[in-house]
Amino acid sequence: MSDASQLPVAVDIQPGEDIAAYLQRVADANYLDFPVLTGHRRTARVWEDPDHPLLARLSSITGVAEERLRAATLRGTYPGMALGRARTGRRYAGQPATCPRGCFDTVAARLNLIVLCPNCEDLLVDRLDPGPLPAPVSLREVHHDVMTTLGATTSSRSARDRLRRLESLMAKVELALWRNWPPLFDGETQQWRTRAVRWVDRNVITGRYTIARPPSITATLLTLTWDAAADRATAEAMLDDIAIMADPWDPDPQEMPDWRNPLDARDGLLDLLENLDIQARHVPTILRLHDDPIILPEHHRTHRTAEALALTALASQAHGTPMTIAGATSLHAADSSPRAQRVAARLLDDTDALCRLAVHAERLHSAGLLDRAQARAELRGIQRLPSSALRDIPRARPARRRAPPKPVKRQHRDLRQRPRPRNETPPTHLVAKPAHQQQRPSHGRGIRLASPQHRGDSRCWLTTPNPTCRPSSTSLPARPSMPISNALLTPTTSPRPD
Repeated sequence: MSDASQLPVAVDIQPGEDIAAYLQRVADANYLDFPVLTGHRRTARVWEDPDHPLLARLSSITGVAEERLRAATLRGTYPGMALGRARTGRRYAGQPATCPRGCFDTVAARLNLIVLCPNCEDLLVDRLDPGPLPAPVSLREVHHDVMTTLGATTSSRSARDRLRRLESLMAKVELALWRNWPPLFDGETQQWRTRAVRWVDRNVITGRYTIARPPSITATLLTLTWDAAADRATAEAMLDDIAIMADPWDPDPQEMPDWRNPLDARDGLLDLLENLDIQARHVPTILRLHDDPIILPEHHRTHRTAEALALTALASQAHGTPMTIAGATSLHAADSSPRAQRVAARLLDDTDALCRLAVHAERLHSAGLLDRAQARAELRGIQRLPSSALRDIPRARPARRRAPPKPVKRQHRDLRQRPRPRNETPPTHLVAKPAHQQQRPSHGRGIRLASPQHRGDSRCWLTTPNPTCRPSSTSLPARPSMPISNALLTPTTSPRPD
């Protein structure tokens, strides 16, 4: 590291400038390499929160007070910020976001949450999206609120809580993003949304490892979720809707019954379950399609579990035994999140959801009905297995490569199927526990199995919360039925599979 006698040119730091960007200007003015001047790479994480000795040496070299250098770091500017969060925390240092107008790099731009240049309010760019579309006008208003909230994280717990909820909402809505859901925000064009959906299809849904999102993608997710993150109730309502919309499967329209309202749909489904002799003990803990993997993607599980709970309760009712959602959960003897139970209760009063359950019932019947309750009871009673049980298991054949799933386009969801009352708020708006771990063989004659714990609950039907925080039961997010033109943006890979 150089000392003060080697710096003939003094450079002053700009308000809000990032410390690494400032030191780069110092190095350039004195014809020095950045590591020679500082002893570190410019992309090193040390610049987020440099220690006192380093700042003291830099202060003596540059002539800038240590307090001003400290204020040019992430920890100095936002001491209450959780930098480790993927969507709102630190940006990957190897992929910085810069201003297209060439403004100096700010310390705020080190955060993924900052998508507009604090100096000129232009949309930031990076190497993944160097030429985005012009930012919608409403993004500037949201971004101003974000900057205000960031500044209050040091002293305000509510500001920190809002950013925590925002992180969760942005992560979830990314997996449930459709070209018309959540509804386009003010100033958002269909082309802007389509670019975001297709970027998610190519880089997130396919399972590719994505280090960071371009500012244009983060801007979309941020604007869609910022208002919902204001309080816990609204955030939970949006997360419930996201759990429904994250499941991309839609039955063939020819398979769907022609039921017009929730009352007819419920009566029709009860008659169908009775005619097919599907009882509660026949319904699995999670509804899978014939081509689904054994372990469903995490963002699909909540909705499929909720559908299984709803179908179990209706199957019991169809045969004369009313059952609550809590009762269905207890019968399944499997963990079920409160969100899955809330969604299950909503499905019972939605026409489209009941039609989907009818398709599930038909497929369940055609695959053959199994007494799953008896199988669960037998497993709960097992205390010891003979050691030969593992030896007698047939040797598995070599795994075959499965053909890739048939790609389908992320179409518009037809939100016009069920008109809402004029004064009703439209919907604006998954974590399964790890699989059961096998027990190690004991040193005795057999294998000791732990008795599984199953949860019971005496609560009755879960009801939809206050309409002020969530849409009514008749306004579940609808399913797509309208293809759109591909002329807006040509994808480089196949879109999201079913």
